[in-house]
Amino acid sequence: DEIDEEGNPINLVGYSQAENDAVNYAWGKGVLLVSAAGNAGDPIKNYPAAYDNVIAVGATDDDDNRASFSTFGSDWVSLMAPGDSILSTMPNEQCGTFDYDNDACLHWQSGTSMASPHVAGAAALLWAYKYADQLSDPATC
Repeated sequence: DEIDEEGNPINLVGYSQAENDAVNYAWGKGVLLVSAAGNAGDPIKNYPAAYDNVIAVGATDDDDNRASFSTFGSDWVSLMAPGDSILSTMPNEQCGTFDYDNDACLHWQSGTSMASPHVAGAAALLWAYKYADQLSDPATC
């Protein structure tokens, strides 16, 4: 359903044999795909990030350098984004720090899976700006 509704950026995580066909189908429908590049600290391609029609995202550290764990490769990693020591929400059963004021479970995490949402979110904003005159009334969505 997401693929058939043009203009919905999707953040991919995981792998399947049929994914390349799905990626190409989504791209053909105008869907922007974003995926974490991997956390092995090497240039070996990881999928789905390495598919041609996916924005592969590596992670940077606090100094804006490539994080030591971030997979890299100038021929397939598209962008880098903050991914080291990111404060994120967690399911209660994995809770590290509970913020009682905000009723939220927070945990410091590092990885390209922390970086790719930055790119997916920025892409969604740019996509929305590009298609702003074509979007339906948000109140009816």
